[in-house]
Amino acid sequence: MVFKFGITGGIASGKNTAVSILEKFAKESNMSFHHHDLDYIAKNTYCTPKSPAYSSVLNIFSNSILQHDQKINTTKLGDLVFSDPLKREKLEQTVYPYIKDYFLEKFKKPGMHCLNAALFIEKNWMDFVDNRIVLISVRPEVQFKRIKKRNPELSDEDITKRLQSQLPDYEKIRKVKELEEKGYNPYIITNNSSEDILRKELYFIWSTLVKEYEHSELGKL
Repeated sequence: MVFKFGITGGIASGKNTAVSILEKFAKESNMSFHHHDLDYIAKNTYCTPKSPAYSSVLNIFSNSILQHDQKINTTKLGDLVFSDPLKREKLEQTVYPYIKDYFLEKFKKPGMHCLNAALFIEKNWMDFVDNRIVLISVRPEVQFKRIKKRNPELSDEDITKRLQSQLPDYEKIRKVKELEEKGYNPYIITNNSSEDILRKELYFIWSTLVKEYEHSELGKL
């Protein structure tokens, strides 16, 4: 059986750390666990000349985003899309069909599928995961410090642009709570401090997801 849930949150909210923790929980439970990083998958649809969306992306942004090896320079592309919402939207519209095709193939594998994406809520991708979503919230000042540490090459202005390009956490929380009002069971956790605290919050969510998965399995018998 295929069981899907999503993890989302802003830049530097700790999504990848959360996924690593969940992967350990799955291994301890001897459960089949598949992690899909939508940002990574999206980049693979256009980064190299053999990528399916490569030509389409070049048609939008021109050869100025190319490296010497003819691969697309994702840093240059990032600077462009974070400065221009219309160009960002064009990029997303270009790669979305390829992302959808990817999942149609991957969801043939049984087990738990964890989809990790920053823009789950903004782009209304919850249908990918049957509205099972975990939102990781973080304070803006914590985000800023984490990005500064992780990407020292970025200026304060660059970091601010990236933060402003995403929906504020309070808006994400509002949208997630709207799902709850419709009868779904989304989860909201905070990640402002240590990994140990994050692990404890995730363990409760993991236990609940496992119960739902097992219940669904029984329903298929």
